[in-house]
Amino acid sequence: PIERSYHAAWYDSGYMYIHAGKTMKDQHNDIHSFNVATKVWKKYYLVAYPSPRDQHQICKIEDSKSAILFGGFSSAKNVLLDDLWVFDYSRAYPEKDVESEVQGAEWKKITDDTGKRPAPRKGHTATLMQKTLFIFGGATRAPDTTNSTTDCSVYMLDMVTSTWNGTTLKTMGVNPAPRMLQCMKFYTPSQIVIFGGMSVIPMSYKG
Repeated sequence: PIERSYHAAWYDSGYMYIHAGKTMKDQHNDIHSFNVATKVWKKYYLVAYPSPRDQHQICKIEDSKSAILFGGFSSAKNVLLDDLWVFDYSRAYPEKDVESEVQGAEWKKITDDTGKRPAPRKGHTATLMQKTLFIFGGATRAPDTTNSTTDCSVYMLDMVTSTWNGTTLKTMGVNPAPRMLQCMKFYTPSQIVIFGGMSVIPMSYKG
């Protein structure tokens, strides 16, 4: 794949997958896999797909050959995104496909989720545990303005019922400061560790 930054990546069964991201001039919406053992890259042939973006998040869905995407930033439209997609690669076989592009994978846009989605955002982090997707922080629009702000809220999506928690997760203790571009990971089934990040870069977004 072409050199890029702010892309999303995940690992599954000997392959690293990368999606989208930006170069100096363009954003992308392609998917490539890298076979860690053979050091071979493969691009995926797709008919429908999310719009080009960067600073989004993708998490592998447990016990499946699929991954879930949320949000990001579209530079072409200068808008933050809140769309939800699942990438299903259960019928794609990069190790067997001799073509330059791997067939059989597909994107599915999720439109039947219930509850209140998080506001459009970029630079957030996401992790998935026990069929629940957790989203933290990121850059979003300040209420009633076009200006950017950072968030320190935690949002949850039940992957079984496709239901958002509706309001931000109520937490105890002192919340981390609002931030974007941090790292986040589960280290026990009930605890998440967050490190780093930055305060928002002032920007103005379209509605």
